[in-house]
Parts: sequence; C-alpha cells; structure tokens
Amino acid sequence: MLINGEPGQTIPVSDRGFHYGDGVFETIRVINKQLSFWPLHQRRLANACTLLAITLDLVALQGDLDKLLTQSPANGIVKIIITRGSGGRGYAPGLSSATTRIVQFHELPPANNGPTADGIRVKFCQQPLSVNSTLSGLKYLGRLDLVLASMELDDGFDEGIMTTDSGQVIEGTRSNLFAVIDGELVTPNLRNAGVAGVMREYLMERFASTGNPVQELDLEREDLSNASEMFLCNSVFGVWPVVELVSQNQILKLEIGSITGLALEFQDEEFRLY
Repeated sequence: MLINGEPGQTIPVSDRGFHYGDGVFETIRVINKQLSFWPLHQRRLANACTLLAITLDLVALQGDLDKLLTQSPANGIVKIIITRGSGGRGYAPGLSSATTRIVQFHELPPANNGPTADGIRVKFCQQPLSVNSTLSGLKYLGRLDLVLASMELDDGFDEGIMTTDSGQVIEGTRSNLFAVIDGELVTPNLRNAGVAGVMREYLMERFASTGNPVQELDLEREDLSNASEMFLCNSVFGVWPVVELVSQNQILKLEIGSITGLALEFQDEEFRLY
C-alpha cells in the first residue's frame, strides 16, 4: 500500500476520511498489470473530486499506480482512496488541509476466478438506500447503507437488490442492474441515489452502438417481476446473469437470454484487451 506515494499502513487519526467519510474511492480490476477501464475510472474520480472540492493530483496518482503495479502480481484489484486530508475538528474543512492519496493492491476474490455462466441468485434487501440527488452517482466514502444491506446476504445469495424507502429500485449492494422488461433493455435511473458504475457506462455505450439503446427508468419492485432477463455488473467481476430473484415469499425464475449473452460478449471483449 502507498500513502501519498510512500509505503505505509497508517494515516493520521485526524484525517477527514476517517472522521466523516470525506472522500471518494475507485475499485479497479487489474489484468496483466493493466488497469481495466482506467479512462472511465479516472474521469469519474476527477468529476467526484471536482464536485466535492477535493484536490486531485492526477500526475502524482499515476506515479503511485505505476509504482504499485510494478511491485504487485499481474492480476488483482487496485483500490484508490482520495480524502480531503486532515482538517481539524468539525464538519467545515480547514483551508489548508492536504489531500491524502491511498492506493492498495488486493487479490481477486475466489468468485471472480470462476465462470458465471450458470447465473446467480439475488434477493431484495430490507435496508433502504439513502436518497441524495447531489451525491447520486458518486462513489464516495461512508457506504453504511451497503454495509448493512450486505450483512443480510447469506450463503444462498450472491447479491442483493437495493431500493429507496419509497420502493424505487436502484442497484445491487456492489453492482448496477439491467433488466429486459416487455422486450426493452432498461436500467434504474440514478437521479436520486446509487453509483454510476463504470461497467454500467461501458455497457450502455456498447448496447447503443449496436442499435440496442438502454432506457433509464424509474423502476419499482413490481416492474422487476415482469422481467424476462436480468443481469448485474461492476468493473471487477464483469457481468453476472441473474437466474433467480427472491422478493419476500415470491421467487422469480429468469433465463439467460440473448441480451444477457450480448452483455457477456461485451464484457469479454473489454477484458481481453488487457
């Protein structure tokens, strides 16, 4: 792990990322020592820092990444954390706080080493997702909603679907959601909540380029009961076809259809580039 370009394992207890979750992060798959989707990750990171008025030194960050990848295995995960740094007590940040840059390398979880062709089982989580239109789309620190929701998952489920208090479907605990409803490929609108995932953006662009545009819609639980196909995605594990969705006492069985198959092809095309 590198902290501001130097090997280390600790940050000051005064760091605002520790106190208030005052920062952002990116989680990136490494393939053959290359950062997959790096331009998209970099753009999202820069946009988030701009919105939160956190200084981001992209040149220094690139140097950190180059150093870390040189010392790390060929395949794995890199996590980037950017905090506002130490700014004293209180919510208002100090004028002279120096940004903290943290880059870490992790091994891929075992689930990422195997095929996903058989599909996954998912369920709706009871924990609601917080609504905040200003922060919607950003991958900011302080993800307690998702921590609590993830604690609901047992060995029988690979992922959970998050909704708001009002019942609007948003995303998975660590993924974005796509579904085929009445023959149309749709994904939840992230206007008020959720993370605008890099793989989500990539797939939307690829589907549009092949004449299959994705509709961003306000979806309710009941809408998903009419789905014929469903898949979840993120930039680390790629695309996971959903074959079973559990909602209270109802179980929806789904097929891995042609649209999901196309999403898997798009995933493979991108991952083979590295």
